[in-house]
Amino acid sequence: MTSPSLRLRRATEADLPTMRALEIALFGRSAWTRRQLEEELRGPARYYIVAEEHSTPGEALGRLGDAVNESGESTAALGELAGRSGEPVIVGFGGVFCGDQASIMTVDVVSDHQRRGIGRLIVEDLLAAAQAAGCREVLLEVRTDNVPAIALYESLGFSTIGIRRRYYQPEDADAHTMHRSLSPHP
Repeated sequence: MTSPSLRLRRATEADLPTMRALEIALFGRSAWTRRQLEEELRGPARYYIVAEEHSTPGEALGRLGDAVNESGESTAALGELAGRSGEPVIVGFGGVFCGDQASIMTVDVVSDHQRRGIGRLIVEDLLAAAQAAGCREVLLEVRTDNVPAIALYESLGFSTIGIRRRYYQPEDADAHTMHRSLSPHP
């Protein structure tokens, strides 16, 4: 169940340090680089959001800081954020590319906040943005071993249409390609 203090808002470049830390914590060596995240935020036809809570940062941000330390990147911005009790804390983010068809590029939720409905809210918001942009269908890739994410996507009307072998690198992990139709925006 989501927290009443949770809100979704459009991602900005100021969010990049925390987004990068979340990527590293969740995906390790296959995490997007800061440059990739910057390009996604700046790119045309892209819509990125963050989910933030107004609460004490707690252990989740501590683990994000540890992950960034291990990667050798600066943790100054993350440490500053973690030090402000009661300030909004990013607990997830997601993005969609809206071209002829929409592609959900990523959905990330802090480990301690998974299975609370945050991922569902993010995906629903991305679907609404794709529909508003006039897209009639949406695609995404998800690791074949990510059973909770697959169940979430299926519950939102996605179906598997194929497998992409060795899609996730450097792990050589396979991905399901999933599809969902969108009704035309009124």
